[in-house]
Amino acid sequence: KDGWFYTGDLGFIDEEGYIHMTGRKKNVIIAKNGKNIYPEEIEYYLSTIPLIKESMVWGRANVNRQDTAVVATIRVDEEAIAVLLGENPTDADIEAALWKEINLLNSTLPFFKKIKDIVLRKEDFEKNTAHKIKRFVEENKK
Repeated sequence: KDGWFYTGDLGFIDEEGYIHMTGRKKNVIIAKNGKNIYPEEIEYYLSTIPLIKESMVWGRANVNRQDTAVVATIRVDEEAIAVLLGENPTDADIEAALWKEINLLNSTLPFFKKIKDIVLRKEDFEKNTAHKIKRFVEENKK
């Protein structure tokens, strides 16, 4: 389209001519203030936390404040959790350990990108044939 590949990818070209991919047009979360939140960016940051095996970031409408809350559904790395918390930790212990790391991450993000809630997953995410998480499957948000 107009001499460009029309892939739905979003990004920018820096002053040195390098292309930086920031996300996919169909995945973008738009905050109340009109700011764009790219789930893939936040998922990348979450992937640097050793306790997290996989994550999916999505937007949930917040009725009280009429805004969109950034939510991360997380599949924890059970081995890393066992090393940190011992065998058979409670969900509350796991959430506390995750929030400690997520709060550090949130301190580096602008307010509109901060993770406001997490959902723990016990089983793997539903994936497509390319082994990518199916973002628009409601079951993957639970």
